[in-house]
Amino acid sequence: MSSIASNAMILTSATAHPTNPAKMFGTTLSSVASVTVHPEPIVQFNIQIPSATSSSMHELKYMALHVLKPNLDSVELARSFSRGARHESPFERIPSIKWEMLSNKDFDIPILHDISDHILICEKYKVFEVYNHEIWTCKIVDILTTEKPSGGLLYYKRKFHTVGKEFIESK
Repeated sequence: MSSIASNAMILTSATAHPTNPAKMFGTTLSSVASVTVHPEPIVQFNIQIPSATSSSMHELKYMALHVLKPNLDSVELARSFSRGARHESPFERIPSIKWEMLSNKDFDIPILHDISDHILICEKYKVFEVYNHEIWTCKIVDILTTEKPSGGLLYYKRKFHTVGKEFIESK
């Protein structure tokens, strides 16, 4: 599958109060896709298990999907979040100035504003286990966006890329 380009995104899972970076989890995804728009916007992705990120999402049911800007800061964080987060928090590896909390009365969600074009705040819908992976479907409950979206960061042949030139189609 590495020879098929896909969007690279970072997922951050909700964390319980009080916030502790050692208990904050997330992972890099290249499997996010739209499932439905109506009657509710639903996205899907898969995640390898066992996973501390998956356990956190099952417990608190909310997460943020960060559509990454195509720049080196995004690449650096995507690599950091892809380094085996089974039992270790990626937030212990990155400076706290790179994230802030989206809070409500029950939980916080780590948000990576500086590297994100869009941030999809999602709620667990249905989860299916397939061998050593889970396929998650989630409702989009909010979207945080920047002024000038870029098209996102692409992952292809184990490297990161930007969206290329547009093809001019003949009519």
